[in-house]
Amino acid sequence: MVEMLTDVATMARLGIPTRGRRIVLIDIENIVGGAVTTLDQAQWAKQLFENRGVVNDSDQLIFGTCRLGAVNIGATWQSSRIVMQDGDDGADLALLNILETEDLASRYDEVLIISGDHIFTDAIAALRADGVHVTVAGWADSLSAHLRLVANTTYFLDDLLSQTDYTEAA
Repeated sequence: MVEMLTDVATMARLGIPTRGRRIVLIDIENIVGGAVTTLDQAQWAKQLFENRGVVNDSDQLIFGTCRLGAVNIGATWQSSRIVMQDGDDGADLALLNILETEDLASRYDEVLIISGDHIFTDAIAALRADGVHVTVAGWADSLSAHLRLVANTTYFLDDLLSQTDYTEAA
């Protein structure tokens, strides 16, 4: 059984801060398998995350994407922040810039990174050194072993998907 990431009792048992602020950085292209070119893809991801307790209303959400996905993400998550960069690893690099330049450790107790890419490893290690609890969530077959080792907590999105009616992104 998958435990909800926003359930206070579960989070306390796992040592995840239950007070304070949490920021969620989402490499949406990693989640849907490429650029979010349709509204259906964005809505599928939103339902997966919200229905299974991955994100909640108090989280600050930041999506990394290329320009092709910005409109569909913005239409689906109106109150989120979208950072864009085109090219190879563009979404990753846009999110990495936030991790490296915005002093998240002074503003958040927890950082949740929804991605499987190893590019975030050093930034996660730096956040942990500053006392921030870092959780990583990604697909089991593409979640970097380095990320799993450096994060405080790891979740596989596959476990969430098996509990919903959605079988694949449109």
